Amino acid sequence: MPLEFLIDGATPGLISFGIGATSMSYIEWLVHKLMLHDIQDKEGKSKLGPISKNSTHSHHDIHHGAYRGNQHYYQDITNEDEVIHFSKKYVAIIESMAGLAGLAVNRVYTQFTMTDHGLNSGDITGPLGFMLAATIGYAGYEISHHYMHVIGKRRLAINNELGDAIQGTRDGNLRLSKPVLDQIGNAIEDYVDENIQQGHPAKLTVPQDLIGTVNEQIEINRQRQDVNLLDTPLEEVLVYVAEKMFKREQEIRDSLDKKDAAKYWLDRKVQKLFRGSETPIGKYFRFIDNHHFLHHGDFNSNLNVFIPLADLDLGTFKDSSVERLNRDQKYWLCPNSPDTEKFREKYERKQQARQAKTGYAPA
Repeated sequence: MPLEFLIDGATPGLISFGIGATSMSYIEWLVHKLMLHDIQDKEGKSKLGPISKNSTHSHHDIHHGAYRGNQHYYQDITNEDEVIHFSKKYVAIIESMAGLAGLAVNRVYTQFTMTDHGLNSGDITGPLGFMLAATIGYAGYEISHHYMHVIGKRRLAINNELGDAIQGTRDGNLRLSKPVLDQIGNAIEDYVDENIQQGHPAKLTVPQDLIGTVNEQIEINRQRQDVNLLDTPLEEVLVYVAEKMFKREQEIRDSLDKKDAAKYWLDRKVQKLFRGSETPIGKYFRFIDNHHFLHHGDFNSNLNVFIPLADLDLGTFKDSSVERLNRDQKYWLCPNSPDTEKFREKYERKQQARQAKTGYAPA
C-alpha cells in the first residue's frame, strides 16, 4: 500500500478515532442505563420488552440482585463469581457498528474537504479508527469490571479473617471504610507475594498512618453497643491475618499444574498492577473501582465503568473519593459480613412474587 495513500488516510482515521473514543463513554452509559437496568411500568412489565430482557435478567436481577447495602459490598458482589460478559455475537455487533460509524465519519469529512467525493483511503482508515476506539472502550470495560470482581473476591477472604480477628464473634455489625480495608488488603497481598517468592523471610509492612486510621475507626465502632470487639492489638491482628492468607496462597499454588500455574502467575501480576501500584494504570483502576462501588448502592448513578465522562456530563456522577468514603460512615463496609443469599435463589423468589402479583415474569 503506497505511503501517500496511508498519509492521506491519517487525518480521517484520527478524527474517527477521536469521535469514537469520546462517544464510547456515552454509548456505555446508554447501554448500562437502558439495557442492563430494567425500566418497568406500574404493572412490573419491562418497557423495553425483549430488547433488554436477557441482559436485564443477567445484570439487574442477578448481578445486582443479592445486594443488601454498601456494608455487604464484597460479600454480595463476589457471591457465586457472577460477572456478566458480552457474548462474541455482541462484540461482533459492536465492532460492525463502529466500522459503519467510521465510514460515515469519513464520508462527511470527504464531502466537506475534498473535491473528489469518490472512494479514498479514509474509507479504510475511518472505520479502522472508530473500531480501534470501540475495541479500547470495550476491552477497558471488560478488563476493569472483571478485575474489580477478581480482586474483590480476594479482598473478601482477607476482610473475613480481619473482621473475625478483630471481633472474635462475628455479628455483622463491624464497619470499616472501603479505602482502609483495601489498603490493608494490599499490604497483606504484598506480604503474601513476597513470601511466596523469597521462601517466607519477609515481614508484614503496614504504614503507621494506616494503623492509626484503622484504630480510629475501631474506636468509632467501640462506641456502639451492638458491636463485639476484642482487645487484641491491631499489629497482632494483621500479622495473624497475613499468616493465614499466606498459608491459603500456598495451598492454592500447590493445587495448580504447570499450565494453570503460569496463568495464575500472570493473573496475580495484573491484580498487583491494578490494586496497589502507583502507576497511572493502578491509580486510575482504584478510582474507577470506588466509582463503581457507589453504583451498586444506587444503580442510577455512576453508570460508567471505564470512562466516567458521560456520568460527569449527564449528571449521574457521584463523588467516590477516598476522603468521602473514609469520612461518610454510611459507605463503610462490614469486613466479615454473614453469608448472603445466593443470587439465583433470591432471584427465583422475586420472580415468583412478581408473577403472582402481575401474572408476568420475564424468562
